[in-house]
This record gives sequence, structure tokens and C-alpha cells, in this order.
Amino acid sequence: MLLKLLIHFTLFECFIFSLIPVPILIYENAKANIKDKSWALRVERQAKRNKKIIVLKNEEKGNLFVYEIILAAGYNIGTPNSVDCDKEEYKEICAQGNERRPPSCKDWFDEKVPGFSLVGMNDEGRKICKTGDIITNGKHIGVVSNTKNGYSINTGEDEVIENDFGFKKDELFENFKIFRYNETENRKTSSGKFLTASIAFLFLIMII
Repeated sequence: MLLKLLIHFTLFECFIFSLIPVPILIYENAKANIKDKSWALRVERQAKRNKKIIVLKNEEKGNLFVYEIILAAGYNIGTPNSVDCDKEEYKEICAQGNERRPPSCKDWFDEKVPGFSLVGMNDEGRKICKTGDIITNGKHIGVVSNTKNGYSINTGEDEVIENDFGFKKDELFENFKIFRYNETENRKTSSGKFLTASIAFLFLIMII
């Protein structure tokens, strides 16, 4: 009886999760991590959902933060990059097979990240951006959180912060691009297939 109740609850959770749009999940995940210090510049970070990614102390972790937030929302943008294993500081993590890296801020700016479409550039993008969009200038990156006041969630030097990155008056001369998860092109993702398989398996257990 307890097992069946647990299964019903798990199925209900999966169903509710599948109904929430990915951009909203991206925003909620980012919001939940505000003030988290584990992406701070001074700490080493192993990606929570991908143990093959380790970013060292004093390395920028903005793109890692966005990668992990998107992965937690159920979509995988991949790890197309790797560190230079010939460099002394990376030899240990390369020896452990942990040299993979997610798309960089420049990859985002150059429109090389799968599953996300360009909303617009600079003021054009800012005017039509939505909560959960990704904003970057190719050097830093964040998740749009408040379109009315112009705020995003991104990594500061010490912790995850919500500020006016991408919307600051002194940044208006810089080029910024805003991207949005493409729901139409991504109806069937690896995470979605896993979710479907999991639900089917749980139903099978219930029948048995």
C-alpha cells in the first residue's frame, strides 16, 4: 500500500513537472539558487548533474551556472568544450576524466547552443524578452528574472546574485543577445524520453 502511494505521488510529480514550461523552470531553478556560494569564483565546483565537469578555483562559473540550471529544468545543452589537458592546472582533472565543459558565454553569443533561439539583440531583445530567457554579452551570462525592472540572475564573485546585468545603463553601449528555449524544436529531448520511459515503468509496476 505504501509503495503504491509513493508511486502515485511520484507519477503526480512527474506529470506536474512536465506541464511547466522550460523557461519557467529555468527561472525558478535560478531563483532558488540566489545567494548560493558554490558557484563563487574562489571555489572549485563539480557540476551537480554531470560529474565529468569540474571548474577550478578562480575560474568564471557563469556559463556553468546556466548549464546546470537548464539541465535541472530537463534539457541538456551538452558539453561541447574541454579544457587544455596539457596545462598543469588541468592535468589532475583530465586524468580523472573530468575535462568536459558546457557551452561558453562566447558559444551562447555566437548562437552555437542547441535548443535555444535568438530573441533579439540589445534594446530589440530587451523589449520582448521574457522571464527565463538567457542574456549574454559573450563574456558573462545570466537568466532574465524581471523584465519590468530589468534584472537577471547570474554569478557574482562570491555568490549567485540578482542584479541589473544586461540592463545597466553603462552596459547599453555593449552588444547583448537574448535567447529563449525553443519549445517547438525541442518537444522530444533526451530528458523527455527519459521521463516518458520512467512514467511507463511506474505504470507497469502498478499493473503488476
